[in-house]
Order: sequence, then C-alpha cells, then structure tokens
Amino acid sequence: MAQQEDTLWKGVLEEVFEDFIRFLHPQADNIFDFTRGITFLDKELSQLYPDEKNRYSSRLVDKLAKIYTRDGKEEWVLIHVEVQGAFEKDFALRMFTYYYRILDKYQRRISACAILTEPIQKARPDTYEQEFMGTSVRYQFKVYKIAEQDEKELQASDNLFALVVLIAKSKFFGRHISNETERDKALLAFKRELLTELRRRAIPENKTKALMAFLRNYIAFENEENNKIFDNEIKKSKTMGVDDFIRESFRLEAIRVKRKMRKEARAEGRKEGREEGRVEGREEGREEGRVEGRVEGRVEGREEGREEGRVEGREEGREEGRRARDIVHVRNLLAATDHSDEMIAELMEVPLGFVRDVHKDMKEKSKTNHHNSEAAS
Repeated sequence: MAQQEDTLWKGVLEEVFEDFIRFLHPQADNIFDFTRGITFLDKELSQLYPDEKNRYSSRLVDKLAKIYTRDGKEEWVLIHVEVQGAFEKDFALRMFTYYYRILDKYQRRISACAILTEPIQKARPDTYEQEFMGTSVRYQFKVYKIAEQDEKELQASDNLFALVVLIAKSKFFGRHISNETERDKALLAFKRELLTELRRRAIPENKTKALMAFLRNYIAFENEENNKIFDNEIKKSKTMGVDDFIRESFRLEAIRVKRKMRKEARAEGRKEGREEGRVEGREEGREEGRVEGRVEGRVEGREEGREEGRVEGREEGREEGRRARDIVHVRNLLAATDHSDEMIAELMEVPLGFVRDVHKDMKEKSKTNHHNSEAAS
C-alpha cells in the first residue's frame, strides 16, 4: 500500500506542480515564467544519497524541480511529502540536510515545502536551529498539513492542487463512524462529489488521468463491492485513462526497483571480489616466499582456477539472487493487485511462464495451508 501511495503522489505532483506553486504562492505568476516549463531533477536528487539505505524511503516522496523566474534566473523548488504521515522527531534536521546537501553539491538555493499527511492537527516544526559558543544556524521552511485545511475553502478554490488536498483528506473521512458499512457509504458520497467536480472542470487530459488515479486509488473502500461501484461510475464519465496511468506507474516503479537491485548487486560483487582477492593474494604471497620457484607453476594454475571459479560463482550467485528477488516482487504484485499474469510479466520484464509458475506455487501453498487448517480443527 505504501508503494502505491508513493507512486500516486509522485504522479500527481508532476502533473499539477505548476498548480501547487500557485496554490502556496498566489503571486507565483508575477515571479515565475511558467511558459518555459518545469524540469524535474530526479537524477540530481538521487545523487544526494548515492550509497545510503534511507530508512525513511518507503514513507517519503521528494520532488526537486527547476523553474525559471520572469527575469530569466533558474531556481530550484523542493517538495518533501511524508506519504504515510509517520512523523519522525528528526524531521527538521532532515529538511536542513536536503538544504545543505543541495547547496554543497550544486551551489543552488532552494524554496522548500514539506507536505505532512498525518491525520492529527498537532503543530510541527518549520525551523531547524543549532547554536554553540557563538556559532549558530537557523533554517526555516514551509510546512503544509493536509489535516489542517478547511474543506469549504478547498472546494471553493479553482486550483487543481486543492482537489489533490481534498482527495488526500478523504483518508481521514469517516474516522468518527464506527460502523464499517456507514463509513463506506459516507466515503462513497464524498468521492462522488469529487468525481462530479472533476467532470465539471475543463482539465487537460494528462492532469485528469493523474487526478482520477489519485481519487480512485489513494483511499480504498473497506467493502470491495463499493470499489466496483465507484469504478463503474468512473467508466461512465468522460474522463478515462485511469487504468493506463496505474499500469504505467507500476511499470516505471518496477523498472526503478530492478535498476536499483542491479546496482546494489554489482556493488556487492565488486566489494566481495576485492576482499577475496586481498586475502588470497596475501596467502599466496607467503606461500610463494617459502617455496620460491618450485611451486610457481602450481601457484599460477591454482590462481587461474580460483579466478575462473570466483567469476563463475559470483555470476551464478547473482543470477540466483536476481531470480529470488523477481519471485518476491511477482508474489507481492500478485498478492497486492488484481493484475493479470500477462500484465505482471510485462511490468517486471520476466517471461510469462515465470509468473505463472510463481502464481501456481502460491495457489498450491494456499491450498496446503487451508487443508492443514481444516485438519487441525
């Protein structure tokens, strides 16, 4: 679920980024030249943490964008979204870390905004401060809390980002209703209102797809039947393309995950190879010193054999690792989505037979577990 929220936030932010800037800065058109377009600096942002395993990565969405002012200057804007609303105590420090790393690596100033999706309205820091013996630093950034926004004001706004906020607030909708059926009923009515608003407005197709995907998938009904009812209402509307958007989002996410795994595998292989080479080299050097020329031929033969064995062993290990990771990701997609085997094979770029084998194995294990459970009872 977190991965899907991550994908949805990334997709909708890219499509309504211009609206987002205008939403937070009403005078934006007097400052920025939107006719020159907006460029997303995904590569530059990823290089800020090239080798670190960020423990927050599954709960955060970050977008770094390049935008031009009316006097021709290039400026950078950072949006940081806490996807699951899991607030961390070092939040202000993380925001400052983004700032100084961008300044240090790219010599760019930024305008930064943190969007918090947590359901509570508790105040969160918008400043990072440090002081020691006359040396101090103070970094202030903008914080936008979804839970604090007034629904009537959002509904009255003609800015598309206001619709994004309304959809995000639907996550909290009906929290005071204890009955599941009544809670779903209230959420369905709320989603219908937003769908009507989307139909009413003249919105470009690319933005419509992103907003519809966000509305359809950001918060699901507890009763699956209501999801089907709402899907039918979407299909009846003039705004189509939601499934295409979700399919493309998961395809891109699968590509990103596979590339990351390949990079990590190569890095691990190089590290292990260097370590093995140093250990074996030292041992061989001592042996050669003791027996000198009598064993040169045997040493060379062993070295060649070991090198060939290491190369073959690492390649086999990486292949097994890739297969194991592909099995895990295919299982996750089969369990978390209703995608067909063909679609999952296309998303993961694996043979259809591979997906079917994993699917068959999951079904057999499910039957075995069910049989064991009945036998136990």
